Amino acid sequence: MKQIMKVAGISLLAVGVLFACNNDNGAGAPEDVGSDETVNDVDGGNSSENESTTNNDDSGETEGPVASEEFEDQLDLSIGDTGRVSSTLGAFEMTVDSISKEVEIDGKSSPLDFHLVVDVTLKNIGDTTYDAEDIAGAYRITNTPDGSGQSDITNNLDSIGKITGDLEPGEEISGKLVFDVQGEGEQYLKINGGLIASDAVHNDTVWTFTEEEME
Repeated sequence: MKQIMKVAGISLLAVGVLFACNNDNGAGAPEDVGSDETVNDVDGGNSSENESTTNNDDSGETEGPVASEEFEDQLDLSIGDTGRVSSTLGAFEMTVDSISKEVEIDGKSSPLDFHLVVDVTLKNIGDTTYDAEDIAGAYRITNTPDGSGQSDITNNLDSIGKITGDLEPGEEISGKLVFDVQGEGEQYLKINGGLIASDAVHNDTVWTFTEEEME
């Protein structure tokens, strides 16, 4: 009899253990769902914090070179006017002080129709130092608004020195640009189109010289 009671007790104990395990498993599912919801909330909270941190970073200082100024195209400049330019070098301005038409320079005639000598003043209005030659070399002369134009030839002239030298922020330098000019009528002094196309220079400046002004 005791043996029977013992077996019965063991059986009941086993059933109780199985029942408890089933209850634990059933209770685990809702807790897991609750845990997922908690994780989602935490991710959302971290996401907001990350967005906030990112926004704060964006509002701070940025790394890398940034143009100090941005200017619109200036397409209707004349003698005496100043064109302002922003570029990957920095910001600068050029003033055309005067022009003169020359048949010969250093005893040499232009291979085209004539030489055009342009007196200019260059000024560094940015916050970096660069060579004035880089500014001077950016300009072309053309007899059509969309033409590629001719570059400065002072490097080939003994009597007219090429504009060169470091320009510190705020400094300026005066000198001459000389171009071989083709055709009659108006001529256009402008930024090399390739520099604008490559985004090395961010805006165009164009001076128009009438035939009368070149006499």
